[in-house]
Amino acid sequence: MEDIVDQYGQSPTAATPPSNLSTTGRRQLFFSLSPPPQSTDLQVVFNWILQELERMSTVVNGAAQGFAEPTFNPPKKMWTGQIRFADGTGWNPGGQGRGYYGYDESIPGWRKLG
Repeated sequence: MEDIVDQYGQSPTAATPPSNLSTTGRRQLFFSLSPPPQSTDLQVVFNWILQELERMSTVVNGAAQGFAEPTFNPPKKMWTGQIRFADGTGWNPGGQGRGYYGYDESIPGWRKLG
């Protein structure tokens, strides 16, 4: 089976850390739009748009590669089909420990997967 690579030819299993690692060494899979530039210079605005699209791409690609950042608190909004990786300390659904959990509104609460 071929290894998956991103648009820059980087493998998610490469020895070098991916560019979307934070200073703590964790991938960042949360995107929040940064404030737009206050400039009327089209090049400045264009560069900001490119930067935001690249940041968005990092989040989408991380999720597509199956990466789930550990969650330390329960999500504020839940919906059927949502999957989270609980850290088992800060957030420990049902006292079942660290692992993947799924939510189904027909059976309220988080269920450990696997």
